[in-house]
Amino acid sequence: MPYFERTEEEIVSSSLARLSEHTNITQLSPGAKARFFIETFSREQGLQHDRINTNLMQAFIAYADTRFLDYFGDMLNLPRREATNAATEDNNFMFYVETGTFGDINANQEFIIYPGQVVSTVPYSGEIITPGIEEQTVVEYRTIQQIVCPPDQSFAYGPIRSLVEGSASNIPRGVLNRHTYQNYNLSDRNLLKCTNRYAISTGDDRESDDSYRFRLTNIFRARQTAILAAIRLAALVVPGVSNVETFSSEQGPGSFSVYVTGLTPTPGPRLLRFVSQSVGQVSAFGIRPFVLAPEPIGVEFVAAVSWSSRATREEKALGYASMRDSLEDYMNNISQGDGLLLQDTIDLLLAAGQPYINSIGYKVPNNFEEVYAYRRDPSTEGVTRSIVVGDAISPLYNERVILETSGKHRGIQFLTV
Repeated sequence: MPYFERTEEEIVSSSLARLSEHTNITQLSPGAKARFFIETFSREQGLQHDRINTNLMQAFIAYADTRFLDYFGDMLNLPRREATNAATEDNNFMFYVETGTFGDINANQEFIIYPGQVVSTVPYSGEIITPGIEEQTVVEYRTIQQIVCPPDQSFAYGPIRSLVEGSASNIPRGVLNRHTYQNYNLSDRNLLKCTNRYAISTGDDRESDDSYRFRLTNIFRARQTAILAAIRLAALVVPGVSNVETFSSEQGPGSFSVYVTGLTPTPGPRLLRFVSQSVGQVSAFGIRPFVLAPEPIGVEFVAAVSWSSRATREEKALGYASMRDSLEDYMNNISQGDGLLLQDTIDLLLAAGQPYINSIGYKVPNNFEEVYAYRRDPSTEGVTRSIVVGDAISPLYNERVILETSGKHRGIQFLTV
């Protein structure tokens, strides 16, 4: 079993008490010779206790496996990472219609998709064989909250969770294209679609003995140093985290903040909770970590598009889709604290709309008609909407510019001129 050491303070206190009771030495205050020798010997003895304890712990852990490793984890307050189901709680998975609104497929009435509906990937059915793809199993998820589809909207988001746990439930973007919901008027025409806008990678396998043994062996060193590299590594190993930014004492003395950037523009509570648990295991005692998501600045664009007279209706529809996809990809890659130049966004849309787009801008050439910014209002916990004035959006260090997808037009409204 582990060797429980005595601290330097305990040894000094016990030695001073015995010296006072059994000798006539009375000069024991700090600075006295007797006190100096006791403190010196106690410091060395305390270091030896600590070294013996650490060596014994590591020796036991090095040869332990299965449930014995879990016993060590219980003693050190470092539990093994259990398998988790992949899930998404933010604006990722959605039901939608390709044209019109939900009312068009349900007699102008809203419908509600209740928890328990199965959504899944579609089996590979292509003619060109790609190694591994043709053998990929179907991954199924289930809705975990009701999703309301209003008659005047064309898309609705909802949280989902995989039916199986582990890394096998992780999926790339845009593959959840099958669902079981049929309770709407035109269900025989399969007009209700679904998809995941971003990858889902929060599913994790149960931690192996080798990985767990490595963390147990290094837990003392990690907690004693708690250096920036250890904190960043602890956050980055959590599935679904793409980057982190750290700031010391932002929440007061003895604290540090970890801002998490995930695979989606707004990290969900589930991801922040996992990061907080991971960071807390390598943080020194007395130092409090705060794991946060960057404050989002949602941006919504209104763009007047002039098309070539040769562009057909289908080509315009493809152009709009290409511009929206390019804008989403561009906005997703904006880092925390980075600004957004509106001219860069105009150039991006012009390039994506080629070869049939002439220009963007009706009131003023090569400009958006309007640009709106959505910010959280701390006083009301609501969101304020304001018109952007100028040619750029400049966030604070703890803010991140994202595409505002909560509205009817999913971040950008196209006007044809």
